[in-house]
Amino acid sequence: WTTRYDELMRALDEDDRPALAPFAYYGNPQYAGPQPVDEDTDGQLLAQALQQHRNSCRLNDWVREMPYQHDSVPHDPALSLDACSPGHYARQIPKDVAIYSVSGWWDGAGYSNAAITRYLTLTDNPHRLLLGPWDHGARTNISPWREATGAQFPLLAEVLRFFDHHVRGIDTGLQHERPVHYFTVHGEQWQAADAWPPEPAAAAGAVAVAADAAPESTRWYANAQGALSPQPGASGADAYQVDFTVSAGTQTRLERLGAQGVDTYYPDWTERQSQYLHYTSAPLAQAMELTGHATAHVWITSSQADAAIYAYLTEVLADGSCRYVTEGVLRALHREGLAQSPDYVASWPVNTFDRASARLLTPGEPACLTFALLP
Repeated sequence: WTTRYDELMRALDEDDRPALAPFAYYGNPQYAGPQPVDEDTDGQLLAQALQQHRNSCRLNDWVREMPYQHDSVPHDPALSLDACSPGHYARQIPKDVAIYSVSGWWDGAGYSNAAITRYLTLTDNPHRLLLGPWDHGARTNISPWREATGAQFPLLAEVLRFFDHHVRGIDTGLQHERPVHYFTVHGEQWQAADAWPPEPAAAAGAVAVAADAAPESTRWYANAQGALSPQPGASGADAYQVDFTVSAGTQTRLERLGAQGVDTYYPDWTERQSQYLHYTSAPLAQAMELTGHATAHVWITSSQADAAIYAYLTEVLADGSCRYVTEGVLRALHREGLAQSPDYVASWPVNTFDRASARLLTPGEPACLTFALLP
């Protein structure tokens, strides 16, 4: 998706209409491109701006120069990932400014985490949290059990309602509602809570809820013969030969980040997940609800000094078909950087990704990777 994003940014920076046409967001023939400001009567300021934008950085080039959090690009010490993050400026926000953190379960590669940690960190501000069954931009309802492909939620009206309440002083009833609202996929219902994770919950981890039981954290163990069990089995190891042709496909949660129009996500997950090293539990004794972050603890030995470990959570239906739920990833280089910060409060393990914590693997020696899957 980064390649497509770069193509889009270049086309926008240079007002290249033919290059923009393949992107659904800008393919409308009535799209008129960037417009001059009022005082730019002859269009010279607009022409200068377009020329200046030809020097914009390219994401694909930039990310390769920054393998660590807090590092800067070589040509500009002020240009870092921190400088591009709202979290870098969060403490400058006055405490009387109300905040509405909105995201979707499949909102790219971590925007849902950003919304949740913003809610958990800026506790002195009037704050609300909304997590829906959406992709990036809330263009699509991602639920396989949806009634329609659209978002099916009046998001812009909800945002206006928020501003009416906090800016215009209109009684919208917002003050009588609980601050956290989230959508349960497959259950297909909205739920409300007073806190995140929904109470009561363990200090870390996802919340598994049975219909007649209180929320609790559940631990599962990878055992022999591909079994996933609530109890650990005998010690052992499974071998996996990495195959770089195996992927999650081209209809994933990342495509919207590159402005690609996707209406159906992971349609072939049953076939794709079978290519991975996978572990499957016995059928659950009763219907369960999973809310929050699942955490993976993965012990590996590798023939190489570095590796990227992807973990996927899949729902297996009664007919044997599989539905993608969520995923997490960690580069082994960053496995030792677990930390909590008052500027990034989280209810899940957080990896710092900084240079000081970076450790390559020793080939053949075991190492543990701990990381959270996306909520």
